Amino acid sequence: IAAPILGLLALTAKSGNEVSNVVRAEELKRVVINELRTAIKGGGLDWNFTASNVGLFASEDLVESALSSDDSFADQFKYFVVDVQDPVDVIADPDSINRMVLLDIRWPAFVQSGNSWIDNRANLMELNQIIVPVVLTKPY
Repeated sequence: IAAPILGLLALTAKSGNEVSNVVRAEELKRVVINELRTAIKGGGLDWNFTASNVGLFASEDLVESALSSDDSFADQFKYFVVDVQDPVDVIADPDSINRMVLLDIRWPAFVQSGNSWIDNRANLMELNQIIVPVVLTKPY
């Protein structure tokens, strides 16, 4: 009797942790969307969209974040990886002030192995890709 119960408890603990990771991924999605949508207010968006793909890392608790090009950002904080890119199969109206972007949030990007952190991006869980309309320029 004990073995199935222990197995069920372990499965419940794992699925509960995965649910909390999905909730944090959803929160990260909202943060990224809000950052993009407020970009027109103060010109504070540091992402270069001319490269068509922007990536960033965030810690599991979403306290730490940095662009993926930031070499000073420690691997231990690279839990979520977010790709923000132009969607390939969606044609946006070039006269529109909205820009269509694709958000792909995956985790865990780096995992601890002994005293170091190793790249885990080949084995990621992911939040389904979401197309988001974002206002990036003011109309004239």
